[in-house]
Amino acid sequence: MTAIKIDKKMCQTLRSELNLAFEEIKRKTGVTIEVGNMSYDPDGSKATAKITMLGTSEDGTVVSPEYKTLVSYLYAFPYLNEEKIKREFKCNGEWYVLTGFNSRARKNPFIGSCVEGANKGKSFVFPADTIEAMFTNEKFLRN
Repeated sequence: MTAIKIDKKMCQTLRSELNLAFEEIKRKTGVTIEVGNMSYDPDGSKATAKITMLGTSEDGTVVSPEYKTLVSYLYAFPYLNEEKIKREFKCNGEWYVLTGFNSRARKNPFIGSCVEGANKGKSFVFPADTIEAMFTNEKFLRN
């Protein structure tokens, strides 16, 4: 039997394999599972990974801590409400949906995920003035 050393490259391989396995679990159960920070011992004997499981609300929205924060901060943004945050908005030619809010991010507190195109599934951050411009003009919104 050959020795297996856990290093940076092995952690990257494990992360991609775990993500594939978690996608299969998501298809079967509907639960979203994410791999967080991974660390490994310098001698290569052990690695640790943070795994987060996220449930969904009745309408199918993934309820992450950032999404909970977004909902709790709606009062501060008169142009947003619980119905509007579920709508898709267009920014720089791509369609996004709001997925969270980071109250500690001063410049770009809003988090959105791309819903189609080359960046589908990737998360991006947005400044409040961009979100206000998108959500106060119906031509940038759909569904």
